Amino acid sequence: MPRIKSKKITTRLNYKYEIQRGFQLLFEIRNYTPNTFRIKVLNPNGKIMHLKREQISKDQVVGHPKAHMINNYLDQLKGKCQRTLEFLDYTKIATTKNNTEEYLYNQYDKVLYFYEVNLEDDDDARMFYDTIDGIDHTEENKQNEIRLGIYDPQNLLEILNIRKPPKIDTRLYSILKFYCESFGISDIHYHNFNKKLLDSVIKHCINTGYKADNAGKIERYRYNTIFIILKMLRNFGKYLTDELGLKINQDYKTFKIKTGREDAHIKYKWDDKNNVYTLYHSEFKKIEDADFSKINDDKKRKRLEQARLMFLVQTYSGGVRISELYMIDSNSIIEVNGELTVFLQSPKTSKVINNPVTDKLRKILENCNFHLPKFENEQAYNDALKEMAMYLKLKREILQFEDYAHLPMPKPKKIILYEHFSSKLARKALVSILYNLGISKELISKITNHSKNTVEYYIALEEDFKRKMLNKI
Repeated sequence: MPRIKSKKITTRLNYKYEIQRGFQLLFEIRNYTPNTFRIKVLNPNGKIMHLKREQISKDQVVGHPKAHMINNYLDQLKGKCQRTLEFLDYTKIATTKNNTEEYLYNQYDKVLYFYEVNLEDDDDARMFYDTIDGIDHTEENKQNEIRLGIYDPQNLLEILNIRKPPKIDTRLYSILKFYCESFGISDIHYHNFNKKLLDSVIKHCINTGYKADNAGKIERYRYNTIFIILKMLRNFGKYLTDELGLKINQDYKTFKIKTGREDAHIKYKWDDKNNVYTLYHSEFKKIEDADFSKINDDKKRKRLEQARLMFLVQTYSGGVRISELYMIDSNSIIEVNGELTVFLQSPKTSKVINNPVTDKLRKILENCNFHLPKFENEQAYNDALKEMAMYLKLKREILQFEDYAHLPMPKPKKIILYEHFSSKLARKALVSILYNLGISKELISKITNHSKNTVEYYIALEEDFKRKMLNKI
Protein backbone atom coordinates (compact mmCIF):
# COMPACT_ATOMS: atom_id res chain seq x y z
CA MET A 1 0.00 0.00 0.00
CA PRO A 2 1.41 3.41 -0.89
CA ARG A 3 2.54 5.59 1.96
CA ILE A 4 0.26 8.52 2.77
CA LYS A 5 1.31 11.70 4.53
CA SER A 6 -1.35 14.07 5.80
CA LYS A 7 -0.93 17.42 7.48
CA LYS A 8 -3.52 19.23 9.56
CA ILE A 9 -3.53 23.05 9.45
CA THR A 10 -5.33 24.84 12.26
CA THR A 11 -7.01 27.67 10.38
CA ARG A 12 -10.60 28.68 9.85
CA LEU A 13 -10.62 26.57 6.69
CA ASN A 14 -9.02 23.17 7.22
CA TYR A 15 -6.95 21.79 4.39
CA LYS A 16 -5.95 18.17 3.83
CA TYR A 17 -2.80 17.16 1.99
CA GLU A 18 -2.39 13.80 0.27
CA ILE A 19 0.91 12.65 -1.31
CA GLN A 20 1.08 9.56 -3.49
CA ARG A 21 3.77 8.36 -5.87
CA GLY A 22 5.46 11.73 -6.42
CA PHE A 23 2.41 13.92 -6.83
CA GLN A 24 0.66 16.13 -4.36
CA LEU A 25 -2.93 17.27 -4.42
CA LEU A 26 -4.11 20.21 -2.33
CA PHE A 27 -7.86 20.40 -2.02
CA GLU A 28 -10.35 22.23 0.15
CA ILE A 29 -13.39 20.72 1.83
CA ARG A 30 -15.76 23.64 2.05
CA ASN A 31 -19.57 23.78 2.18
CA TYR A 32 -19.36 20.07 1.49
CA THR A 33 -22.38 17.88 0.84
CA PRO A 34 -22.28 14.30 -0.45
CA ASN A 35 -23.01 15.61 -3.96
CA THR A 36 -20.74 18.66 -4.10
CA PHE A 37 -16.98 18.93 -4.14
CA ARG A 38 -15.26 22.25 -4.90
CA ILE A 39 -11.65 22.19 -6.12
CA LYS A 40 -9.46 24.93 -4.64
CA VAL A 41 -5.97 24.39 -6.09
CA LEU A 42 -4.27 21.52 -7.89
CA ASN A 43 -0.66 21.07 -6.87
CA PRO A 44 0.98 18.13 -8.66
CA ASN A 45 4.54 17.32 -7.68
CA GLY A 46 4.69 20.38 -5.46
CA LYS A 47 4.00 22.80 -8.32
CA ILE A 48 0.98 25.03 -8.16
CA MET A 49 -1.31 24.60 -11.14
CA HIS A 50 -2.94 27.95 -11.85
CA LEU A 51 -6.48 27.60 -13.15
CA LYS A 52 -8.45 30.63 -14.23
CA ARG A 53 -12.00 31.11 -13.00
CA GLU A 54 -13.37 30.26 -16.44
CA GLN A 55 -11.47 26.95 -16.41
CA ILE A 56 -13.59 25.64 -13.53
CA SER A 57 -17.23 25.04 -14.44
CA LYS A 58 -19.60 23.05 -12.26
CA ASP A 59 -16.73 21.32 -10.46
CA GLN A 60 -15.13 20.35 -13.75
CA VAL A 61 -11.94 21.53 -15.45
CA VAL A 62 -12.62 23.04 -18.89
CA GLY A 63 -10.45 24.77 -21.47
CA HIS A 64 -7.46 22.53 -20.69
CA PRO A 65 -5.73 20.30 -23.28
CA LYS A 66 -6.15 17.24 -21.02
CA ALA A 67 -9.34 18.22 -19.19
CA HIS A 68 -10.92 14.78 -19.78
CA MET A 69 -8.15 12.89 -17.98
CA ILE A 70 -8.03 15.43 -15.15
CA ASN A 71 -11.77 15.24 -14.61
CA ASN A 72 -11.67 11.43 -14.54
CA TYR A 73 -9.22 11.60 -11.68
CA LEU A 74 -11.24 14.27 -9.87
CA ASP A 75 -14.39 12.17 -10.18
CA GLN A 76 -12.58 9.30 -8.48
CA LEU A 77 -11.38 11.65 -5.78
CA LYS A 78 -14.92 12.94 -5.21
CA GLY A 79 -16.10 9.37 -4.84
CA LYS A 80 -13.40 8.66 -2.29
CA CYS A 81 -14.35 11.74 -0.27
CA GLN A 82 -18.01 10.85 -0.44
CA ARG A 83 -17.38 7.31 0.80
CA THR A 84 -15.29 8.77 3.61
CA LEU A 85 -18.14 10.94 4.77
CA GLU A 86 -20.59 8.08 4.44
CA PHE A 87 -18.25 6.05 6.64
CA LEU A 88 -18.37 8.86 9.20
CA ASP A 89 -22.16 8.94 8.98
CA TYR A 90 -21.88 12.53 7.79
CA THR A 91 -25.46 12.71 6.60
CA LYS A 92 -26.74 12.72 10.18
CA ILE A 93 -25.28 16.16 10.94
CA ALA A 94 -26.33 19.54 9.61
CA THR A 95 -24.63 20.54 6.35
CA THR A 96 -23.67 24.05 7.46
CA LYS A 97 -20.20 25.32 6.80
CA ASN A 98 -19.16 25.68 10.44
CA ASN A 99 -20.51 22.28 11.45
CA THR A 100 -18.79 20.63 8.48
CA GLU A 101 -15.38 22.07 9.27
CA GLU A 102 -15.64 21.36 12.99
CA TYR A 103 -16.80 17.81 12.39
CA LEU A 104 -14.07 16.97 9.86
CA TYR A 105 -11.46 18.48 12.15
CA ASN A 106 -12.58 16.48 15.16
CA GLN A 107 -12.84 13.27 13.14
CA TYR A 108 -9.47 13.80 11.45
CA ASP A 109 -7.84 10.60 12.70
CA LYS A 110 -10.80 8.52 11.55
CA VAL A 111 -10.64 10.16 8.11
CA LEU A 112 -6.93 9.37 7.84
CA TYR A 113 -7.51 5.76 8.88
CA PHE A 114 -10.30 5.33 6.34
CA TYR A 115 -8.04 6.64 3.58
CA GLU A 116 -5.32 4.18 4.53
CA VAL A 117 -7.56 1.12 4.36
CA ASN A 118 -9.69 2.19 1.38
CA LEU A 119 -7.12 3.67 -1.00
CA GLU A 120 -7.49 2.74 -4.65
CA ASP A 121 -4.50 1.30 -6.49
CA ASP A 122 -1.60 3.37 -7.81
CA ASP A 123 -2.84 3.76 -11.39
CA ASP A 124 -4.93 6.84 -10.55
CA ALA A 125 -1.99 8.66 -9.05
CA ARG A 126 0.34 7.75 -11.92
CA MET A 127 -2.25 8.85 -14.50
CA PHE A 128 -2.78 12.20 -12.81
CA TYR A 129 0.96 12.81 -12.46
CA ASP A 130 1.56 12.10 -16.16
CA THR A 131 -1.38 14.28 -17.15
CA ILE A 132 -0.42 17.46 -15.28
CA ASP A 133 3.34 17.36 -14.98
CA GLY A 134 3.72 16.07 -18.52
CA ILE A 135 6.10 13.41 -19.83
CA ASP A 136 6.93 15.48 -22.89
CA HIS A 137 6.65 19.29 -22.62
CA THR A 138 6.85 20.34 -26.24
CA GLU A 139 7.15 24.04 -27.08
CA GLU A 140 3.70 23.87 -28.66
CA ASN A 141 2.16 22.47 -25.45
CA LYS A 142 4.04 25.06 -23.42
CA GLN A 143 2.74 27.95 -25.52
CA ASN A 144 -0.77 26.52 -25.32
CA GLU A 145 -0.57 26.34 -21.53
CA ILE A 146 0.77 29.92 -21.41
CA ARG A 147 -2.17 31.04 -23.55
CA LEU A 148 -4.61 29.27 -21.23
CA GLY A 149 -2.93 30.74 -18.15
CA ILE A 150 -2.04 27.36 -16.62
CA TYR A 151 1.70 27.21 -17.34
CA ASP A 152 3.81 27.29 -14.19
CA PRO A 153 7.22 28.87 -15.02
CA GLN A 154 10.23 27.79 -12.98
CA ASN A 155 12.94 29.99 -14.53
CA LEU A 156 13.57 33.64 -13.69
CA LEU A 157 13.14 35.12 -17.18
CA GLU A 158 9.97 33.10 -17.74
CA ILE A 159 8.56 34.20 -14.40
CA LEU A 160 9.21 37.86 -15.23
CA ASN A 161 7.87 37.53 -18.76
CA ILE A 162 4.76 35.44 -18.01
CA ARG A 163 3.79 36.52 -14.49
CA LYS A 164 4.71 40.20 -15.07
CA PRO A 165 4.86 40.95 -11.32
CA PRO A 166 3.44 44.48 -10.87
CA LYS A 167 5.86 45.57 -8.12
CA ILE A 168 9.02 44.48 -9.96
CA ASP A 169 10.79 47.02 -12.17
CA THR A 170 10.32 45.90 -15.80
CA ARG A 171 13.97 46.73 -16.53
CA LEU A 172 15.04 43.67 -14.52
CA TYR A 173 14.00 41.39 -17.38
CA SER A 174 16.42 43.10 -19.81
CA ILE A 175 19.19 43.05 -17.20
CA LEU A 176 18.86 39.30 -16.56
CA LYS A 177 18.35 38.51 -20.25
CA PHE A 178 21.60 40.27 -21.19
CA TYR A 179 23.33 38.47 -18.31
CA CYS A 180 22.15 35.09 -19.64
CA GLU A 181 23.18 35.96 -23.20
CA SER A 182 26.66 36.94 -22.02
CA PHE A 183 27.16 33.56 -20.32
CA GLY A 184 25.52 31.53 -23.12
CA ILE A 185 22.58 30.28 -21.07
CA SER A 186 18.87 30.48 -21.90
CA ASP A 187 17.53 31.13 -18.39
CA ILE A 188 18.18 30.71 -14.65
CA HIS A 189 16.21 28.29 -12.47
CA TYR A 190 14.76 29.84 -9.33
CA HIS A 191 16.78 27.34 -7.22
CA ASN A 192 19.89 29.31 -8.26
CA PHE A 193 18.59 32.63 -6.93
CA ASN A 194 21.01 33.26 -4.08
CA LYS A 195 23.79 35.52 -2.84
CA LYS A 196 26.24 34.14 -5.40
CA LEU A 197 23.89 34.96 -8.29
CA LEU A 198 23.36 38.54 -7.07
CA ASP A 199 27.11 39.02 -6.81
CA SER A 200 27.58 37.70 -10.35
CA VAL A 201 24.76 39.85 -11.83
CA ILE A 202 26.04 43.02 -10.14
CA LYS A 203 29.60 42.39 -11.36
CA HIS A 204 28.27 41.81 -14.87
CA CYS A 205 26.32 45.08 -14.77
CA ILE A 206 29.40 46.99 -13.62
CA ASN A 207 31.91 45.39 -15.98
CA THR A 208 29.73 44.86 -19.06
CA GLY A 209 26.98 47.49 -18.94
CA TYR A 210 23.76 47.14 -20.90
CA LYS A 211 22.41 47.14 -24.46
CA ALA A 212 21.24 50.65 -25.27
CA ASP A 213 19.46 49.74 -28.53
CA ASN A 214 18.53 46.87 -30.82
CA ALA A 215 21.81 47.27 -32.66
CA GLY A 216 23.62 46.10 -29.54
CA LYS A 217 25.26 49.40 -28.57
CA ILE A 218 26.72 49.03 -25.08
CA GLU A 219 26.31 51.76 -22.47
CA ARG A 220 27.62 51.85 -18.90
CA TYR A 221 25.73 52.03 -15.62
CA ARG A 222 26.28 54.94 -13.25
CA TYR A 223 27.22 54.53 -9.60
CA ASN A 224 23.74 54.98 -8.12
CA THR A 225 22.05 52.82 -10.77
CA ILE A 226 23.98 49.76 -9.56
CA PHE A 227 22.36 50.14 -6.14
CA ILE A 228 18.95 50.51 -7.81
CA ILE A 229 19.55 47.21 -9.66
CA LEU A 230 20.38 45.51 -6.36
CA LYS A 231 17.09 46.77 -4.94
CA MET A 232 15.28 45.30 -7.98
CA LEU A 233 16.91 41.91 -7.35
CA ARG A 234 16.02 41.93 -3.66
CA ASN A 235 12.40 42.81 -4.47
CA PHE A 236 12.35 39.95 -6.97
CA GLY A 237 13.65 37.53 -4.33
CA LYS A 238 10.91 38.66 -1.97
CA TYR A 239 8.34 38.14 -4.74
CA LEU A 240 9.58 34.59 -5.42
CA THR A 241 9.21 33.72 -1.74
CA ASP A 242 6.17 35.67 -0.60
CA GLU A 243 4.00 35.68 -3.72
CA LEU A 244 4.92 32.45 -5.50
CA GLY A 245 5.81 30.41 -2.41
CA LEU A 246 9.08 29.20 -3.94
CA LYS A 247 11.84 27.97 -1.66
CA ILE A 248 15.03 29.90 -2.43
CA ASN A 249 18.23 30.45 -0.49
CA GLN A 250 17.63 33.43 1.78
CA ASP A 251 21.33 34.33 1.85
CA TYR A 252 20.61 36.73 -1.04
CA LYS A 253 19.37 39.18 1.62
CA THR A 254 22.88 39.46 3.06
CA PHE A 255 24.55 40.48 -0.20
CA LYS A 256 26.04 43.99 -0.18
CA ILE A 257 27.82 46.02 -2.84
CA LYS A 258 31.36 46.77 -1.74
CA THR A 259 32.88 50.15 -2.59
CA GLY A 260 36.05 52.15 -2.08
CA ARG A 261 38.66 49.38 -2.38
CA GLU A 262 40.68 47.84 -5.16
CA ASP A 263 39.01 44.45 -4.65
CA ALA A 264 35.50 45.96 -4.26
CA HIS A 265 32.67 45.89 -6.78
CA ILE A 266 33.09 49.65 -7.31
CA LYS A 267 36.57 51.01 -6.73
CA TYR A 268 35.50 54.37 -5.28
CA LYS A 269 32.90 55.86 -2.93
CA TRP A 270 30.63 58.54 -4.34
CA ASP A 271 28.07 61.08 -3.22
CA ASP A 272 25.72 62.22 -5.98
CA LYS A 273 25.56 65.67 -4.38
CA ASN A 274 28.92 66.32 -6.05
CA ASN A 275 27.07 66.64 -9.36
CA VAL A 276 24.41 69.08 -8.14
CA TYR A 277 24.52 72.44 -9.89
CA THR A 278 22.19 75.40 -9.68
CA LEU A 279 21.38 78.83 -11.02
CA TYR A 280 23.28 81.74 -9.54
CA HIS A 281 21.31 84.67 -8.17
CA SER A 282 22.73 86.93 -10.89
CA GLU A 283 21.63 84.45 -13.59
CA PHE A 284 18.13 84.25 -12.14
CA LYS A 285 18.03 88.06 -12.14
CA LYS A 286 18.93 87.99 -15.83
CA ILE A 287 15.88 85.82 -16.51
CA GLU A 288 13.65 88.14 -14.47
CA ASP A 289 14.81 91.20 -16.46
CA ALA A 290 14.83 89.46 -19.86
CA ASP A 291 13.37 91.36 -22.82
CA PHE A 292 12.52 89.40 -25.96
CA SER A 293 10.92 92.29 -27.85
CA LYS A 294 13.81 92.47 -30.32
CA ILE A 295 13.16 88.94 -31.62
CA ASN A 296 11.52 89.29 -35.04
CA ASP A 297 10.21 85.75 -35.20
CA ASP A 298 6.79 85.94 -33.52
CA LYS A 299 6.61 82.23 -32.67
CA LYS A 300 10.07 82.20 -31.12
CA ARG A 301 9.39 85.39 -29.14
CA LYS A 302 6.14 84.01 -27.72
CA ARG A 303 7.78 80.64 -26.99
CA LEU A 304 10.67 82.18 -25.03
CA GLU A 305 8.39 84.58 -23.14
CA GLN A 306 6.09 81.70 -22.21
CA ALA A 307 9.06 79.62 -20.99
CA ARG A 308 10.33 82.58 -18.94
CA LEU A 309 6.93 83.19 -17.29
CA MET A 310 6.45 79.52 -16.40
CA PHE A 311 9.98 79.28 -14.97
CA LEU A 312 9.44 82.40 -12.84
CA VAL A 313 6.06 81.11 -11.58
CA GLN A 314 7.69 77.80 -10.68
CA THR A 315 10.32 79.60 -8.62
CA TYR A 316 8.11 82.26 -7.04
CA SER A 317 5.52 79.66 -5.94
CA GLY A 318 8.05 77.65 -3.94
CA GLY A 319 9.81 75.55 -6.58
CA VAL A 320 6.74 73.55 -7.60
CA ARG A 321 6.91 70.61 -9.99
CA ILE A 322 5.50 70.77 -13.53
CA SER A 323 2.40 68.79 -12.55
CA GLU A 324 1.79 71.22 -9.69
CA LEU A 325 2.52 74.27 -11.85
CA TYR A 326 -0.29 73.35 -14.27
CA MET A 327 -2.75 73.24 -11.35
CA ILE A 328 -2.23 76.91 -10.46
CA ASP A 329 -5.29 78.80 -11.64
CA SER A 330 -8.18 80.83 -10.18
CA ASN A 331 -9.55 77.70 -8.46
CA SER A 332 -6.31 77.12 -6.54
CA ILE A 333 -5.98 80.72 -5.31
CA ILE A 334 -7.52 81.77 -1.99
CA GLU A 335 -7.82 85.40 -0.91
CA VAL A 336 -7.59 86.28 2.80
CA ASN A 337 -7.42 89.92 3.98
CA GLY A 338 -6.53 91.01 0.48
CA GLU A 339 -3.55 88.61 0.28
CA LEU A 340 -3.48 85.59 -2.05
CA THR A 341 -2.40 82.04 -1.25
CA VAL A 342 -1.75 79.07 -3.55
CA PHE A 343 -3.59 76.07 -2.13
CA LEU A 344 -3.44 72.72 -3.95
CA GLN A 345 -2.58 69.04 -3.55
CA SER A 346 0.49 67.64 -5.26
CA PRO A 347 -0.44 64.88 -7.79
CA LYS A 348 2.91 63.19 -7.13
CA THR A 349 3.25 63.26 -3.34
CA SER A 350 -0.39 63.98 -2.33
CA LYS A 351 0.98 66.65 0.03
CA VAL A 352 -0.99 69.87 0.39
CA ILE A 353 0.85 72.94 -0.91
CA ASN A 354 -0.02 76.14 0.90
CA ASN A 355 2.25 79.00 -0.23
CA PRO A 356 1.72 82.76 -0.14
CA VAL A 357 1.50 84.53 -3.49
CA THR A 358 4.31 87.09 -3.65
CA ASP A 359 3.90 90.47 -5.32
CA LYS A 360 5.93 89.30 -8.33
CA LEU A 361 3.89 86.11 -8.70
CA ARG A 362 0.62 88.00 -8.31
CA LYS A 363 1.55 90.40 -11.09
CA ILE A 364 2.26 87.52 -13.50
CA LEU A 365 -0.97 85.69 -12.60
CA GLU A 366 -3.11 88.80 -12.94
CA ASN A 367 -1.54 89.62 -16.35
CA CYS A 368 -2.59 86.19 -17.67
CA ASN A 369 -5.97 86.31 -15.89
CA PHE A 370 -4.90 83.41 -13.61
CA HIS A 371 -4.63 81.01 -16.57
CA LEU A 372 -0.99 80.15 -17.26
CA PRO A 373 -0.06 79.29 -20.86
CA LYS A 374 0.94 75.65 -21.26
CA PHE A 375 3.35 73.80 -23.51
CA GLU A 376 2.31 70.65 -25.32
CA ASN A 377 4.37 68.53 -22.94
CA GLU A 378 7.27 68.73 -20.49
CA GLN A 379 9.87 68.07 -23.19
CA ALA A 380 8.61 71.04 -25.24
CA TYR A 381 8.88 73.20 -22.11
CA ASN A 382 12.45 72.07 -21.41
CA ASP A 383 13.46 72.62 -25.05
CA ALA A 384 12.11 76.18 -24.84
CA LEU A 385 14.02 76.77 -21.60
CA LYS A 386 17.29 75.70 -23.27
CA GLU A 387 16.53 78.02 -26.16
CA MET A 388 15.83 80.86 -23.71
CA ALA A 389 19.04 80.21 -21.77
CA MET A 390 21.04 80.23 -24.99
CA TYR A 391 19.45 83.54 -26.08
CA LEU A 392 20.31 85.06 -22.68
CA LYS A 393 23.88 83.76 -23.03
CA LEU A 394 23.91 81.71 -19.85
CA LYS A 395 27.20 80.10 -20.84
CA ARG A 396 28.77 79.45 -17.45
CA GLU A 397 30.94 76.33 -17.39
CA ILE A 398 29.98 73.80 -14.72
CA LEU A 399 32.26 71.09 -13.35
CA GLN A 400 30.59 67.67 -13.38
CA PHE A 401 31.79 64.09 -12.90
CA GLU A 402 31.06 60.99 -14.95
CA ASP A 403 30.36 58.55 -12.13
CA TYR A 404 30.27 55.32 -14.14
CA ALA A 405 30.53 52.29 -11.89
CA HIS A 406 33.28 50.56 -13.90
CA LEU A 407 35.73 53.48 -13.65
CA PRO A 408 38.57 53.46 -11.08
CA MET A 409 37.35 56.92 -10.03
CA PRO A 410 34.85 59.53 -11.33
CA LYS A 411 35.96 61.35 -14.47
CA PRO A 412 35.69 65.19 -14.42
CA LYS A 413 34.12 67.02 -17.34
CA LYS A 414 32.83 70.51 -18.15
CA ILE A 415 29.28 71.28 -19.27
CA ILE A 416 27.66 74.55 -20.39
CA LEU A 417 24.68 75.79 -18.35
CA TYR A 418 22.33 76.55 -21.26
CA GLU A 419 22.81 73.04 -22.70
CA HIS A 420 21.48 71.48 -19.49
CA PHE A 421 18.87 74.07 -18.54
CA SER A 422 15.58 72.44 -17.48
CA SER A 423 12.49 72.95 -15.34
CA LYS A 424 14.20 71.23 -12.39
CA LEU A 425 16.52 74.23 -12.13
CA ALA A 426 13.59 76.30 -10.81
CA ARG A 427 13.46 74.15 -7.67
CA LYS A 428 17.25 74.00 -7.30
CA ALA A 429 17.58 77.73 -7.92
CA LEU A 430 15.09 78.68 -5.21
CA VAL A 431 16.69 76.39 -2.61
CA SER A 432 20.25 77.46 -3.40
CA ILE A 433 19.48 81.20 -3.69
CA LEU A 434 17.68 81.20 -0.34
CA TYR A 435 20.49 79.24 1.31
CA ASN A 436 23.19 81.51 -0.14
CA LEU A 437 21.21 84.47 1.25
CA GLY A 438 21.55 82.97 4.72
CA ILE A 439 18.12 81.31 5.13
CA SER A 440 18.25 78.14 7.28
CA LYS A 441 17.59 74.70 5.80
CA GLU A 442 14.63 74.21 8.16
CA LEU A 443 12.95 77.39 6.96
CA ILE A 444 13.71 76.57 3.30
CA SER A 445 12.07 73.17 3.84
CA LYS A 446 8.88 74.87 5.02
CA ILE A 447 8.93 77.44 2.20
CA THR A 448 9.45 74.89 -0.57
CA ASN A 449 7.38 72.01 0.88
CA HIS A 450 10.39 69.73 0.43
CA SER A 451 11.88 67.41 3.04
CA LYS A 452 15.13 68.42 4.72
CA ASN A 453 16.92 65.64 2.82
CA THR A 454 15.68 67.05 -0.51
CA VAL A 455 16.73 70.56 0.50
CA GLU A 456 20.14 69.21 1.49
CA TYR A 457 20.47 67.54 -1.92
CA TYR A 458 19.44 70.64 -3.90
CA ILE A 459 21.81 73.03 -2.15
CA ALA A 460 24.68 74.08 -4.40
CA LEU A 461 26.95 76.85 -3.19
CA GLU A 462 27.99 79.48 -5.70
CA GLU A 463 31.70 79.31 -6.53
CA ASP A 464 32.25 82.91 -5.43
CA PHE A 465 30.68 82.12 -2.08
CA LYS A 466 32.92 79.06 -1.67
CA ARG A 467 36.05 81.10 -2.45
CA LYS A 468 35.08 83.81 0.03
CA MET A 469 34.68 81.17 2.74
CA LEU A 470 38.00 79.51 1.94
CA ASN A 471 39.82 82.84 1.71
CA LYS A 472 38.92 83.50 5.34
CA ILE A 473 41.28 80.70 6.40
